[in-house]
Amino acid sequence: MINKIVLVLLVFSSFKSMCQIKHINGKLELLECEGKNKSEYKRCFYETVGNYLSAHFTEQQVSKLNSLHKEGKRDTLKLGFGFLVGKEGRIIEESFEGSFKNKEDLKRFVFEKLKDRLLFKLPLNNCSRPMPFYGAGVSLFFVSDQKDLKSIRLLPFSVVDFNRKKKKNNYSGKVLDIAPVYKGCKRFMKKGNKALKSCLSQNVSKYISDNFNTKVAKGLGFEGCATRISTSFKITKEGRVDDIKVYAEHEVLEKETIRILKKFPKVKPGIKKGKPVNVDYSLPIILKI
Repeated sequence: MINKIVLVLLVFSSFKSMCQIKHINGKLELLECEGKNKSEYKRCFYETVGNYLSAHFTEQQVSKLNSLHKEGKRDTLKLGFGFLVGKEGRIIEESFEGSFKNKEDLKRFVFEKLKDRLLFKLPLNNCSRPMPFYGAGVSLFFVSDQKDLKSIRLLPFSVVDFNRKKKKNNYSGKVLDIAPVYKGCKRFMKKGNKALKSCLSQNVSKYISDNFNTKVAKGLGFEGCATRISTSFKITKEGRVDDIKVYAEHEVLEKETIRILKKFPKVKPGIKKGKPVNVDYSLPIILKI
């Protein structure tokens, strides 16, 4: 018989404290910003990452950054990126993504600069062990030299409007008319895409909980301990789960999670401009085996 597991759904967020989840102690923190309150931490993170990058951008990289914004015609240059933090408290290369618009050399440059510069303190699970695979991210705002476009400086944190209104129905980079609809979520359609997204995530979590075979983890040292699994996948135009990526503390946990997600029931695909589209999802979960 498959043992019962405890599964907690978390929202993927850069700065939300995780200490309210009973299986987790503490939160993910950049070491040099450790111990600060929420607003102070955001400022510290923004300035630490932004000032370091702006001091190391070459003329070539500044030119590429300007090209993301039509050769500097905009007053402010935005560069946003996110990543998962691994077991050693460092960025996982495969998870590093951002607003690089297919400029792989710029993406590589930023990653190479940050991979050894940023070191994070991981939350602890109920067995006092570090829990990897938490997400972090930041949006940086630079001002370029409009005369020669060869240098940039970080826009002060105090003048950046991080709370400016976002477009409605903006999900995973796509402005959707209707988000993907799971068979048990139709009653939420009148409440909008946010409710549909939440319902789908909850059902994915329940599906994993109901089907996860905890016997695969026997003897791996997880008994009684919480472990975090970070998943990302695509709901295709046909309504199927595809392009699954999983990060977990052991390969067997990754394989079991992938096995389950591959069998997830077909859903109604997301709709944009009246046509089905692919929609990306990220779903971090915590299992207590």
